[in-house]
Amino acid sequence: MCQSNAYITNQNSESLIMEDVAKIEILSKDQIRLVSLFGDEKEVKGVIDEINLLSHKIIISAL
Repeated sequence: MCQSNAYITNQNSESLIMEDVAKIEILSKDQIRLVSLFGDEKEVKGVIDEINLLSHKIIISAL
């Protein structure tokens, strides 16, 4: 399986916030829900900057 990992960036630092992301829901212009392959959910305040399917990486900028 090749699910992506989600990272949040804040002032030039990047932190892993979820592994094996299977679903991304846009709740509002600055609120995102991530759902993992195993059903774990996490809501983050930010905007998606990049989704790189080749490197399986989702970059979210914190607000």
